[in-house]
Amino acid sequence: MWIFCFCCRLFSKRDGGATALKDPGSKDWKNIGAILSAHERSTLHLYSYQAWKELELRLQKGKTIDNINQQKIREEEKYWRQVLEHLIAMVRFLGMQNMAFRGTTEKLYSENNGNFLKLVEFLALFDPVMSEHVRRVKDEETMVHYLGKEIQNELIYVGLYT
Repeated sequence: MWIFCFCCRLFSKRDGGATALKDPGSKDWKNIGAILSAHERSTLHLYSYQAWKELELRLQKGKTIDNINQQKIREEEKYWRQVLEHLIAMVRFLGMQNMAFRGTTEKLYSENNGNFLKLVEFLALFDPVMSEHVRRVKDEETMVHYLGKEIQNELIYVGLYT
């Protein structure tokens, strides 16, 4: 039966060298006391142990890279949910008032772009969510903007059957 050092197997750098308990492990049960003693004092083991404990601490405090990425994903989901809620409300408003949606152009801040886009522009003056969305569209930070005629038609269709 082989014996390995848990933290050295998982947390040592590949080019950090090898010890008897990392690669390939040890089967020398007669001398295991001396092997363990020497291994526990090795620089490789001390660095690996420190990396293991630092990871454990970061996991407990929620300070891992993954948590930061997950937080950013949640923020982006919240943003897009708010944008869609605003757009759905605008579609419902225009539909209830029997108002035309589109004009002759489909570009923000252009003449004759229709009631839907004019409503988006108007809300961007006062609402931080729509203001941020319009800024992203104008600065071409996003190619997905949900302001085109296809999404308008989809939102109308969904609104008719829900």
